[in-house]
Amino acid sequence: LTIVSVGTVLPETIEGVVAARKGHQSLAAGSVLGGAAINILLILSLIAMLFSLEISYSAFIIPSVFLLGACGFHLIYDALRKQTDRLLGASLVAIYVIFIISNFI
Repeated sequence: LTIVSVGTVLPETIEGVVAARKGHQSLAAGSVLGGAAINILLILSLIAMLFSLEISYSAFIIPSVFLLGACGFHLIYDALRKQTDRLLGASLVAIYVIFIISNFI
């Protein structure tokens, strides 16, 4: 599933990189956040309305903890530093790597 999810976010990633390189940082952030919101709120909701989903607790709670933790870290970092920079990016990539490793342990 991780490989599939990487494939689905690749277009937003490329769009975000292109927008950031052209100086449109708000567009880059909005694209990523909008894509995540659509996947979480709309797509999952529509699937749940059409089909009964049986999701194990651990399959739901671990990604949710990482997602909320990364969002909280990002908000606190931005509030303290007043910018999104390479250190934040590297920290969020590290959180993602830890998340991936935790899925395979």
